[in-house]
Amino acid sequence: MIAQYDLFKRKERGRRICFVQSSGRKGRHRRKGQDASSAVDSFGARAIRAELTEQCDIVPVDKIADYDIALVSITSVYESENLLVDIAAAKRGKGDATVIAGGMGMLNVWPLYDWLDVAVFGRAEGQVNGIVQGESYPNVWRKIADPELAGSYEIRQATELLPGEKGIGCPGKCSYCQYTNIRRPLVSRGYKAGAVDNVYEDIWSLLKLKSGRNISAWDGMTEATRRRVCKPVTDSGIVRKLQAHRALGLTRTTNIKTYNIIGYPWETPTTYVADLAEMRSVIAKADGPGSRILIMMLFTPFSPEPFTPMQNENVEFHNWREIIEAEGRAVYKGEAIEAFILPQIAGPLTLQKRVALNRCGRDNRKEIGRFVRSAVTATPDFYRRFGFEEFGGYGYLSVGNREGS
Repeated sequence: MIAQYDLFKRKERGRRICFVQSSGRKGRHRRKGQDASSAVDSFGARAIRAELTEQCDIVPVDKIADYDIALVSITSVYESENLLVDIAAAKRGKGDATVIAGGMGMLNVWPLYDWLDVAVFGRAEGQVNGIVQGESYPNVWRKIADPELAGSYEIRQATELLPGEKGIGCPGKCSYCQYTNIRRPLVSRGYKAGAVDNVYEDIWSLLKLKSGRNISAWDGMTEATRRRVCKPVTDSGIVRKLQAHRALGLTRTTNIKTYNIIGYPWETPTTYVADLAEMRSVIAKADGPGSRILIMMLFTPFSPEPFTPMQNENVEFHNWREIIEAEGRAVYKGEAIEAFILPQIAGPLTLQKRVALNRCGRDNRKEIGRFVRSAVTATPDFYRRFGFEEFGGYGYLSVGNREGS
């Protein structure tokens, strides 16, 4: 029997889902050096797409009007900035698409409020199909149900590692670090923070220096500052490790890239001069004959991040790049050890935009949106202008069960 087909009957079209790729104009992950646009290739983004039971295309912002549902990965505040720029530049709006944004960087809804329909706070593995279907979860906000963000939501934690993930979270409790304060520590068997022994950013004392490339973090110019922010790095610990490695007498140079934070609330251009001298003296104590050691310091201006003990701090927006250049980027040059500061230092505008996005609220979101899209540093009354003198976090959001959820 020959099958009969009605060629004039259209098959009902299923929902079209897309995953939005931002322009990646702004921001690289402080530790991993990833472009902001690489969010579509993060472990979480790949897992979400793999979990979806419906086809998902990757498209730029100005194409989402062609779809029913648009998924957006927010891994850091920089992606919110990218999206604000992309949305303003898009030739078309979002149309009737339902925009769902989520990830560990999806904390403050207000900067993207007028564009979003759904926000997913934290991890969404095992939820994504239910979220797309409209189901409710403790970590999911829907504008249609709670337009004033009057409800209570939680940042959902990971219960298991995704394929390729080695670890989540950090054993430290540094006061400035949002990463460790909003994540439940979770590691694979036998894994310790760094992918290899000579990449151990969390705890300097556990770093095993080798000739070639090494990465770690001091996150404070002096031991006094590091103690104030609960960073477990002492001057004597720095000296001992450098001395021990120098004594090996290796022929190949050992490069150490150290991440440092500058501009804590108690730091000023004047204190920088004294702190630089103190740092120089600490490195000098470790110097002598032996293995050549090159220390490359990357400085990042302090930002008062939400969900950290320092979230309510205000900072001065000094141009630390100019201040450092004025004193010279060379820190120390001795017999075996040389140290210098890398030129890649974020300017005051970058920091102002980060603070603005973190502290943005309902009433100032449009003004902040315009500021974030601009290239003009705000006036000295930055905090007063946006009502940022005091910041109490987000009343609608709390960190989820860090023992599992």
